[in-house]
Amino acid sequence: MLALAASDVVRAPSALVGWLAIACALVHGLRVARWRGWRVADQALLPSMHLGFAWLLLAFVLKAAAELGRWVPEAAWLHAFTVGALGMMMLGLMTRVSLRHTGRALAVPRALRWAMVVIFVASALRLAATVHGQEGWAVGLAAILWAMAFAVYWRCFAAILVTPSLPRNA
Repeated sequence: MLALAASDVVRAPSALVGWLAIACALVHGLRVARWRGWRVADQALLPSMHLGFAWLLLAFVLKAAAELGRWVPEAAWLHAFTVGALGMMMLGLMTRVSLRHTGRALAVPRALRWAMVVIFVASALRLAATVHGQEGWAVGLAAILWAMAFAVYWRCFAAILVTPSLPRNA
């Protein structure tokens, strides 16, 4: 990943950047396969984090596609990474950390489960808008959905985050 980032920053030849992106997708794809994410589908927090990591893998594939064949716009990988990977991971991790560090059970409120679905849809819509050149209404809707997901998080956790933590059982 460091080599990919460095080569992208210094504007290395597209072929090098593309092959490094493929290497990142393969290495991290093998890593994800070892996690056996299908075995945690019943856990409330882990699927969103696994989906966030899947968006990262997709971002690498899109970066390779943009660099090696110009099959997708350059911005496609960036939106998969920022809106998809970072958005999903932030929401999942913020939820877990908020619950754990305030002494609460790792039980995700129903509204937040829907927020995770909404952020996934927003990410897919943003990526589709980029790939298909629908920069108008689709981008606006994706932005609204993405913001709504974090507003739901705020609604569910604002009171928890400004009140004292619950006592923890050692």
